[in-house]
Amino acid sequence: MKINEYHQKYRRVTGSSNEPEYVRCSLPRVVCKDGFVMSVQASSFHYSQPKDLVDEYLEFEIGFPNQEEPLIMSYCEDTDNPCDTVYGYVPTEIVEQVIDKHGGFDFDAIRTLNGHNMN
Repeated sequence: MKINEYHQKYRRVTGSSNEPEYVRCSLPRVVCKDGFVMSVQASSFHYSQPKDLVDEYLEFEIGFPNQEEPLIMSYCEDTDNPCDTVYGYVPTEIVEQVIDKHGGFDFDAIRTLNGHNMN
């Protein structure tokens, strides 16, 4: 599964379709098979492109990884605290490289960590 597919399948959308600038979207945290965890988000409220609710994003916001990841450090907002900050406008290809590097999605761990009913 690719990150845009994950976003389409598991996003939770809140807000009004009558006021698209207030539509907020959130995703369960990504957990990889080697235990790497990060938030990956995209919406008008995140550092992502495009800003609309769409099925395919070019850039995502990563947040609060559980360990420093060299592939995303050039996007890091606070390089002194790489696990307690966000990474803005990370290209989709880089997000996918990070997930692949860490063994891919661990859906059992994602369900457990996020407490979501993920089908």
